[in-house]
Amino acid sequence: MERPAAPRINLRLIAPNLITSLGMSLGVLAIFRALGGETVEAAWLIVVCVLIDKLDGFVARRLDAQSDFGMQLDSLSDLVTFGVAPAVLLVTLMGDQASTLARIFSWGAAAAYVVAAALRLARFNVMTEELGDNIFLGFPTTMCGGIVSTGVLTIAAHDALATMNPVLPFFMIALAFAMISDIPIPKIHALKNRVLNTLQLVNMAAIFAFGALRVFPEYLLAMTMIYVICGSGYCLLR
Repeated sequence: MERPAAPRINLRLIAPNLITSLGMSLGVLAIFRALGGETVEAAWLIVVCVLIDKLDGFVARRLDAQSDFGMQLDSLSDLVTFGVAPAVLLVTLMGDQASTLARIFSWGAAAAYVVAAALRLARFNVMTEELGDNIFLGFPTTMCGGIVSTGVLTIAAHDALATMNPVLPFFMIALAFAMISDIPIPKIHALKNRVLNTLQLVNMAAIFAFGALRVFPEYLLAMTMIYVICGSGYCLLR
């Protein structure tokens, strides 16, 4: 009896999946750093993971290497990196300085954030074809992870962690609701207006440069919030 032939490995699929695996590995490292009390380092690692998440999608499209396997792997990576890691970061920031009630509330907010991220990713996987290539429904987990990490970095840069700590659990709960909401967010793509398209490219280049160099978290946070507010407002008005 002949043995069935082993399936051929599509080499084009390896590159984006390796990039996704790298992002997941850095997400795990961010969790370890947060648990060790290195919250700023953990937040920067999450920012780098945001950049890697954009890179693996770009590589997959350029190589025509998009696959169901890659989509599932990307979702698992996003859950670790932009779901679990920001939640651990939140709980670590609360630390031993908060009261017992505040710590319990922060644990609940962190759990709600992780569950919402899982629900958001599951819905994205089953609704991708229905929604098409123009919009997201609900805040993407990558975006929420970026908001949490750059928000923490901005607060730390201005020595406001002690003041803002009590607000962080409410902030995480708000992001959890945003992820499972029906708020439409436009996907970033090439624009027909040449001036706007140039500004978008310059802004994306600045975001990648600042994120890689680990500088100006205020700019990264501001650009993300402007994108959320203007993008969702535009979609809702249409």
